[in-house]
Amino acid sequence: VEHSEQVLWADPEMLDILKFRPVAGDLANALTKPDSLILTRAMARKYFGKNDAVGQALEFERRDPFTVTAVIEDLPTNVNQPVTFIAAGQSASSPLAQLDASAHGCPHQPATHEPSAQSPSS
Repeated sequence: VEHSEQVLWADPEMLDILKFRPVAGDLANALTKPDSLILTRAMARKYFGKNDAVGQALEFERRDPFTVTAVIEDLPTNVNQPVTFIAAGQSASSPLAQLDASAHGCPHQPATHEPSAQSPSS
């Protein structure tokens, strides 16, 4: 990947508040596992060449594997914070999890992420 993508780290409850239009997958359960990842339609096409990328693997920084659990419609261009990926906040590489860890006395390094597509595991 040539540049960093916009990643929103979120807890599953965020999907109860912000309503996205699903293209593929089950949004109700899309962020329940630490390796869960939601893509926009544009990112699904960019990395996998198709709209339905559910089950595909994607890595951030070539070390943090995630599984695509849902694909949503692209967000309108007038959105203040353009998001192309929504990743599970409970992932160990999530800044949310790292903030929780630091609040409990565990030091961490801030994470920056560049996704790269990987073939799905057998």
